[in-house]
Amino acid sequence: MITIGLICEGVSEINIMTRIISKYLDEEPFINPIEPDTRVERGHLVQNGYGGWMQVLRHCNDETITNILEYNDYLVIQIDSDASIQPIYGVTPFNADGSSKEIPVLYNDIMNRLQMNLSKEILEKYYGRLLFAICINEIECWLLPLYYTDRNRCKTHNCIFSLNKALSRKNMGCININDKNNSNTREVYTKVLKNFRNRQSIQECAQYQYSFAKLLEQLDLVNDHKR
Repeated sequence: MITIGLICEGVSEINIMTRIISKYLDEEPFINPIEPDTRVERGHLVQNGYGGWMQVLRHCNDETITNILEYNDYLVIQIDSDASIQPIYGVTPFNADGSSKEIPVLYNDIMNRLQMNLSKEILEKYYGRLLFAICINEIECWLLPLYYTDRNRCKTHNCIFSLNKALSRKNMGCININDKNNSNTREVYTKVLKNFRNRQSIQECAQYQYSFAKLLEQLDLVNDHKR
């Protein structure tokens, strides 16, 4: 069984990534959530303390990556792009003329930011074992194709609002954007993620979200390596 470490912004992101990775790979992996710190409570993963994009960036250094990959076959680093409007993030979502960057350009800029504090030696040594899940704008955008067949499935802004609108129509509850760690929101995510039944269902969604598809490209290489 392969082991995959996860560095994510929060526990909801850990749960989403765990479901996608587990259902997509040929061999079901053991998922090792590293950041944020979590515990199991009544069958659910619960976050201890703070997470967020700053914690993700703090983990992107040679020593931390080396330590993690000493006891994991792979490491997936997840980050949302929504905080890139903050100067400390180190990436701007806007061009010099004030227009929004094209999604592939913003994706590559964030990839470069995540790798900025990693040496060339580390990137070469762990090439193929270090995977990136860069979500434009937030990871919930990846869930929209589960509930929409129109242009909403391609949205990259206000995704939680659009997702909650769809969930409300189905009487499935709503995601509490201010507290994703509460029990009701955890139950909503559990219901939603059941729709990722297998590789095909994941591929059907990813075709409408650029950053989702980029993650699957990396997971395909993991599958190829194991064959």
